[in-house]
Amino acid sequence: MTSALSHPELLTCANRVRAAATDHDLERLQREAADLLDAFVEHTSEERLVLQRLPTFTARLVRRGQERLLDQLIALSVETEDVDTTCRCEQLGTDVIWQIELQADAERRAFGRAGVNIDRPRTTSRTPGLEG
Repeated sequence: MTSALSHPELLTCANRVRAAATDHDLERLQREAADLLDAFVEHTSEERLVLQRLPTFTARLVRRGQERLLDQLIALSVETEDVDTTCRCEQLGTDVIWQIELQADAERRAFGRAGVNIDRPRTTSRTPGLEG
């Protein structure tokens, strides 16, 4: 698994979302939130084949965590579009970071039991500033 962003790279993207929210930079926030959502969808698509190698119950737990995180990312993206209300984006960004950390840990344990290293270093990165 090397084309989608790794968990550390997803966390970097999530930190960019929270930073944009903290700066109250709506345009950057919308762009970063959309990029994170797209990256996460690609990330989970890549993991789909590995999920098939897990025991049914474990795979179900991992998928449910991915679905919860996807729901949070969608809520964040929707929140950035609704400029007529008070934006909870900074808190949602913090929640997304926390959820990515939990999901990454759960996946490392589950995939590790299946003999798969999900956060292998890559020679190049699609995330600016994450070369190596």
